[in-house]
Amino acid sequence: IREGCSMILKSAGYTVDSAEDGSAGFDKIAAGKFDIAVVDLKMPGMSGIELIDAVRANKFEIVPIAITGYASISSAVEAMKMGAYDYLSKPFTPEELLLIIHRAEETVRLRKQRISLIEERERSLKDLDQEKGRLKSVLEGLADGIIVMDRDGRVALTNPALHSILRADDPASDLT
Repeated sequence: IREGCSMILKSAGYTVDSAEDGSAGFDKIAAGKFDIAVVDLKMPGMSGIELIDAVRANKFEIVPIAITGYASISSAVEAMKMGAYDYLSKPFTPEELLLIIHRAEETVRLRKQRISLIEERERSLKDLDQEKGRLKSVLEGLADGIIVMDRDGRVALTNPALHSILRADDPASDLT
């Protein structure tokens, strides 16, 4: 089955690597080169359930897909609870494998896009903070008194020169 899946996925243009058991598969996943792992639930050494649980516990950014030969819903449900994205029951067709892989690929794409958007947001917030600091420095350095009000007419910002002009002893005093 491992060789058959490899041939199907390679013929569909995917880069494929395989492992002879769960432990070897975990080592390859830990190396961080993969987005999707097709995992047989019955493997020597480390079972597929244990592998999926280890992937979840280590917070690896990989989408695991379980293959079960038991055709039992209970083992598939257990794999899903442990973090499997989806499952295939043996025997399955190449079309079924590719359908699930394509869906998993879309999940990977969306996950990466989400991460990229979060990173972009963090950069924007950092830039905004720096700009806010520069604006504050400019306002504090001006000799002219400045008062900024919000849309409701409340004082939003003042500078030290305004307080000096108004002879305010406390810079945090209410100027309204």
